[in-house]
Amino acid sequence: MANLQPTMFREYDVRGLLNDEQINEASVEIIAKAYGTMLSKRSINTAVVGHDLRKGSQELTQIA
Repeated sequence: MANLQPTMFREYDVRGLLNDEQINEASVEIIAKAYGTMLSKRSINTAVVGHDLRKGSQELTQIA
């Protein structure tokens, strides 16, 4: 289940815990689709997704 809390969204990134409540496949999919929609409305066709070396980071970049 996705639980998108306003405090997760910072000026330059998204922060949260990798668990069933915050950062998980469902929440990443929602965020990715929303971000893609915003980029599309601005005619931006390319985006770069970065991550750190924490457990799950690389796997989460493959969602959506």
